[in-house]
Amino acid sequence: MQIVQRRFGQLRFVSYIGVQMVSIITPLLVYKLTHSLSMAGLALLAEWLPKLGFYFASGVLVQTLGLRRALLGLNIVRLVAFILLTLVVTHIGSLALVALAAALYQCANAVSNVLFETAVTSWWHAEERASGYTRLMKFDQLGCVAALTLGLWLADPLLLCLIGGAVQLACLLLVGSIWKQLSIHASPTQMSLRCFTRQLGADLTAVRQRDLLTFSAASMLIAMPVCCLFSMLVFYLNRAQPGLADGAQILSLVLLGKALIGSGVLAFMQKLLSRDEHNHRIGLIGMIMVPVGTFMALLPLGLWPAIALLLLISAGWLIYQPWMRTLRQELVMRHVPAPSRAGVTGILISMEAASYLAVGGLLYLSHNQLELALLCSALLASLGIAWRFSHSVLAPVRAS
Repeated sequence: MQIVQRRFGQLRFVSYIGVQMVSIITPLLVYKLTHSLSMAGLALLAEWLPKLGFYFASGVLVQTLGLRRALLGLNIVRLVAFILLTLVVTHIGSLALVALAAALYQCANAVSNVLFETAVTSWWHAEERASGYTRLMKFDQLGCVAALTLGLWLADPLLLCLIGGAVQLACLLLVGSIWKQLSIHASPTQMSLRCFTRQLGADLTAVRQRDLLTFSAASMLIAMPVCCLFSMLVFYLNRAQPGLADGAQILSLVLLGKALIGSGVLAFMQKLLSRDEHNHRIGLIGMIMVPVGTFMALLPLGLWPAIALLLLISAGWLIYQPWMRTLRQELVMRHVPAPSRAGVTGILISMEAASYLAVGGLLYLSHNQLELALLCSALLASLGIAWRFSHSVLAPVRAS
């Protein structure tokens, strides 16, 4: 990897420590404040609705600000989110403040995801792009492992908040240390409000292509079981063994296992994709593992079988991810003119992220019945897979 690609991976490693801190702290606070699956569903809606709207403009925003300013801005927003979570942990705040902090963090993640997609597209050729995804995702997984190892040792949410804030300060310093290197890869485009609106309109017009909409709708449905299980992980673990998952340690243990398995899966996928031999087949297997595992999650399992099943579903999801992202970018490159590709990528990601809104609605309407929400999400994922198979145009595209 070139120096800027390696530094970008290092930045994602550090930032993902903060991402995982939020993934531990937020569900624990929601569970502690509500003990209600329906209220947790409302909190999930409040967290993801701003991010979904933010995705629509994030591509144009990245194009306007450039890589450097976008990275700087999103890390400042993440730091503010950790400050708000610290206030809640110290009993200065409520569920609404948790939702606000989570929403701010997710909006910053929206920009980060678009930066990730556009960076891979610009840094790797089409035939190497899937391998590029796995290389950078390995940095993400290593950051997850580091954060969750800390979570096992530090059961106090306040300490986790303080470490998360320190991590975000380190991210700001790291962005500053590679400021010059980043400038040669993405420069801001001077754009007035009128031009910004015009470009956003062009992006929305370009994304109306049928293949793109079908792909994103199917991807949204396939993602629903993963969103449901890992958004409500504390509730699922308490279902397996009531009272055990009230602290940060058991949650960190499960997420650490997920990250370790993810690192192994991504290392395997990188070797497989580097040979580029029928890589779509393993992606299809991973995709099918998600709803099948979710149907199995409906069974009355004990704690350790439930954790093992969660890790199996997570492995399937990570196997599916590089293939799905590569296919998305192939469709964008095929159907979208160059000026709108970053914006259309952001819009497509937002449509796929709508699965969290759908899960939030399911949880709210489930009347505290997690099994009903899991069943609905597994059925919808199965529908998404059938929809994907019914459109041959959505099969992987071989680079010429």
